[in-house]
Parts: sequence; structure tokens; C-alpha cells
Amino acid sequence: MNFLQKISLKNLWKTIKNTCSRFPISVIIILIINTIFFILLHSKTQNHIWWERLIKANISLIMAFVLSIWIYLAWENFNLSKLRQNLWQILTIIFAIIFYYNFSSNTDDFKNFLNFFLNFSWIMAFLFFSFYIKNILEKKLPESKIYYSYFYNLNVNLFISYIFAWILFALWMIAIWATNALFNLYIDSKNTYWNWSIISLALISPFFLLSQIPDKKEFLKYSFKENKFFSFLIKYVAIPFIYIYFAILYAYSIKVLANFWDWPKWIISWLVIWFSIFWYLTYSFSLTFEKDSKAIKFFRKIFPYVVIPQVIMLFYAIYLRIAQYDFTINRYFVVVFGIWLILVSFHFIFSKKKNLIALPVSLFIIIILISIIPKYNVYDFPIERQFERLKTDLQKAWILQNSKIVPLKSYNDIEQNLSKNIYSEINYLCNYNNCEKVKKLFPKIYSEIEKKDREQWKKDIQKQIEEILKNKDKKECKYKKYYRYIHNDCFNKKYLEELKNKQYYWPNIWDIKAWITKKIKVKNYFYNNKTNNYWSYSINYEQNFFPIDIKWYSKIYNINNFNDITKNYVNFNSDTNKLEVINKWKIKEKIDISNVIQKLITKFGKQDKKNINKNDLIFNIENWKYKILFKEIRVKNPNYKKKNNNSNFYWNSTRWYLLIK
Repeated sequence: MNFLQKISLKNLWKTIKNTCSRFPISVIIILIINTIFFILLHSKTQNHIWWERLIKANISLIMAFVLSIWIYLAWENFNLSKLRQNLWQILTIIFAIIFYYNFSSNTDDFKNFLNFFLNFSWIMAFLFFSFYIKNILEKKLPESKIYYSYFYNLNVNLFISYIFAWILFALWMIAIWATNALFNLYIDSKNTYWNWSIISLALISPFFLLSQIPDKKEFLKYSFKENKFFSFLIKYVAIPFIYIYFAILYAYSIKVLANFWDWPKWIISWLVIWFSIFWYLTYSFSLTFEKDSKAIKFFRKIFPYVVIPQVIMLFYAIYLRIAQYDFTINRYFVVVFGIWLILVSFHFIFSKKKNLIALPVSLFIIIILISIIPKYNVYDFPIERQFERLKTDLQKAWILQNSKIVPLKSYNDIEQNLSKNIYSEINYLCNYNNCEKVKKLFPKIYSEIEKKDREQWKKDIQKQIEEILKNKDKKECKYKKYYRYIHNDCFNKKYLEELKNKQYYWPNIWDIKAWITKKIKVKNYFYNNKTNNYWSYSINYEQNFFPIDIKWYSKIYNINNFNDITKNYVNFNSDTNKLEVINKWKIKEKIDISNVIQKLITKFGKQDKKNINKNDLIFNIENWKYKILFKEIRVKNPNYKKKNNNSNFYWNSTRWYLLIK
């Protein structure tokens, strides 16, 4: 009866009213976020710019929602009136606007991802001390027990809200599915699922979180409310695993010290970082439990000391990488968080109070600093270092002479390691800087790439327009099915207008990397096969198989597509020269392509033939029963003889499509 009373409409309305009164701007942001989600779901517009703006707006609002909560908590402790608390939310609005204009909806832009990650990180760090900003400014830090109750209760509420959201989501999804299945109500069922996803995860869940946040009275006193399940995770899951992780890392450290001249694996740096963050979280959560367990008490006593040797191992491993390859964004993070681990460990070793609030405050300060320091922030500093390294290596190779690019005449005109380094540096700058610095370093080559890409793009658009105009006077419609494309040969006025208004953007980074490295004659030798035991044949990357007419074929398989091996795919076995059709790990069919391999070897001979016409890699087998389209195929050298039971690394790059009648 008590439970029923708690979930009565009266109490529900009271909870909603109190939550809206305490966090009005946060509630408004939730409603706007949901509105945008529903617009994105139900809108039928094809305007991609409009879509991108809405997606950017929602991501900005989600960040602003989290920030708005912490601002409310911060000003509650200053005893400000409701009006003044709401006026301070102007900071939230300003942040959302700045974030929107600095955030790109381009998912391939790494700077964009980094921007999101850093902002989200400092906001989450701010969460764990926002209420005590007044105490920090007045240099009256809360006692560890008082802060601990805030920290513990807030995390429990976040944890419960997360679990609640997904349970609610799953249960209603099952209910919708069962109703549809039993009563045959399949009208727009897909949208029904998406509608509920938005309501449960974007509306009910965040509102539930707001309603569960403790009030000021609980934050100013020791009001520890133990959650049995959460406590179980700390006592009987986290603590035992920490001892296991300690044993693994220290065993590896002993191995490295025993073979000091062997490089420690690079992953040790990130393992120390992530394990240490996990350890300090557990250290923070376990404060109140040390009186109940000797294992927890021992862990809390020795933990800050045992972190130090692991951080030293971290710096040793990262120093070796930086000395050879200089800074990257990943290595910058490792160095910064290594320094943070040293500082917080010293705090818990030498400080008498050992205040837990030092963890989120120091993390907040470090994230803000590495985000905004001019020239030395986490993005600009590694990019500049790699760019300078690229210019130095280009000068060593005599490709950069007096600030001008002079391409090599042959791949043999440069030492392999230097060629590999230049290729790697161009690849890094394109992946993490969207090729911006590479474009400026190679202006003439980039201009050629853009011109050629733009001309090809115009030809492709014009060809599509001509195909549509051919059907302008047709009265009957026929549909031709192509893989990846459903082509309607009727006149489509709307699609015609879209093509005419379409705008050219720029070459993608993969084309830029490929063209520049090809032009200056450098390449990656990572998979270079020195013994010539395999020969490769591939078409020029400018050629395209599409559209593929599949009207005579009932099945299409990817060759060597391992993205999802539970589905059908085809493996090329170079030992038997057979294509193996595989379904759920079982070989269902074998197709002998020995004749195909022999034709290629006879016609083209040795390896690395990369300018083959696409028609030379299209084959029909067994009177058109099978049709094979290779983008690339790697076959065994028939003259190669294996020596001393040694076999070279084989990279099976054979790929594209097998069609079966």
C-alpha cells in the first residue's frame, strides 16, 4: 500500500511540479530536445543542410542540459533567489550558442569529436564539485565525509536513472512488439518504436534524473544513503578486480625490467591510465566501507603509493614512442593524464586531510587548460609537431627544396623507412587535421586533385541528368534493379531538380592521401612482401563497377568482408584457388577459379599490377552461373618455393563481389 501511495497521481504531479520549480531551464531544454528529435524523425525533407543544423542544435542542447543542472546546484549553495538562479542560466545559453558554432556535424572530422569529448569531460568533472564552489572560493573545503555523501548519492542517482531508462525502454519495446504481433497492428510500427525511444530515453529518463537529485540540506550534511546493489559492486566486484589488475600490471613491469632493452608494449600506457582512473573512482566510493573490510582498508592505505611505479612505467613507455615518432594527440593525452595521476597520488600520500574533492577539481582544471592553451592545446600542439616532422622528412628525401615540392621520379629514389615515415605523417595529418595542412604544403598537387575531382563530379552529375531526360516522354515505367541502386527509368522531375541544384564540396581525404603520396612517390611498406610469394592485381581506384546489373542473379556475396561474419560472405583460399561461400562459419559451396588465376598470371605476370582495366577483373564461371567482380586479388606466385618452414605474413586483400544465379 505504501508503494501504491508513492506512485499515486497526486505524488507524481507533486514531483513534476517540484522538479519544474527547481530546474525550470533544464526542463525547457529537455522539451526542446524532444521536439527536435520528433521533427528529425517525422520530417520528409531532403534538405541535408537543414538536417545538419538540427542535429548540431540537439547535440549542443544535450551538453547545455547537463551544464544547466550543475549551474543550478552551484548557485543553490549561494542562497540566491529563484529569479537570480535562473538568470545565471544565461551562461548555459551562451555556452550552447558557442558550442553550436564551433561544432561540425561532419562525423569524419576528428577535431569535431575532440571538441565534443573535451567539453563533455569538463562538464562531467564540474558535476562532482559544482555544489561546493562557494566553499572552494572561501577556502572552506567540505569534510571528506560530507563530500563523500554528495559524491556517492549523486553517482547512485545517475546509475539508477541510467538503469531505469533502459529497463523502461526495453519493457515498452516488448509491449509494443507483442501488441503488434498478437493483434496484427503493423501500421507504421517502425516509427512507433522510434517514438517510444525518444519519449523513454530523451524525456522520461532525464526528467527522472532531475527529480532524484538530492536537495541542499542533504549536500551540507553527512547523509549517506547506502544502495545495496551499488555497494555490492564496490565491495565484491570492483575491489577484487583492482587486486587482479594490480597483479597483472606489476607482473608485466617485472617482465620489462628483466628485459630492459626490449620496448614495453605501447598499450601499457593506456592500461595504466584507464586502470588508475577506475582505481581512483573505487578509492572514492570505498571511503565508508573501509571500517567493514580489511581488504578495502588495506587497498585505501597502499593504493596512492603503488600507483607511482606504474606511472613511471607509463612515462618510460611513452618516452620511447615520442622519441622516435614525436607527439600525437593520443601521446599528448597519456603525458597529461600521467602528470595528473602523479599529482593526485602525491596529494593522497602527503596531504593530512586527503580531501576527495581534489580529484574532480584537478581533473576539471587540467581539461580546461589542455583545451584552451594557445599553441600548446591537445589538438594544435601534436598537429604542429607532426607537420614539422613531415617537412623535415620531406627535406631529407629532397622532395621539399627551397619551400617548393619536387616529386621523386621513382619509388626507388627514397629509402624505404623514410618513405614509410612520410606516408605515415601525411596519413596522420589527413586523419586528424582533415588534410588542411597537407593541402597548404602541396598546393599545386592539391589543385590538380581538386580540378580532376570536380570535373569527374560534373561528368557524373551530367550523366545522371541525361539519363533522366531520356525518359521524359516515356509513358510506361520499367524498374531496373541494381545492387546499391534502385533505378527508376521514368521521368523524375523532383530528382532532376535536386541534381541540378547539387553543389560540389571537395575531394575526400582518402583521395587526397592517395593522389599526393602517389605523385611524390612514397608509400607505406608495412605489408611489403620481400620474397614475392604473392602477386597482386587491382584496378585503378578511379574506375568504378557501379551500377551492377543483377537481374539474372539471385544472390550477392561480399568477398572477404569480415564486418559481420555471422552473415553470408565469401573467402578466397589462395592455397586451393577456390572461393568458399560461408554461412555462419560453415562452408556451403566451393567454386574453383584456377582458370581465372592462370589467365591473370599469364597475362600480367608479377605482382603489384595496379592499373588494370576493370574488364580484366570481371569473370563469368560455369556458363554464367557465377559472376565475379574483383576490385583487387592477391594470388600465390606459382614459382615460389617455401624454405625452412618459414612463411611470410599474408594479407588477404582479395575483395568485392560474387554473384550467383
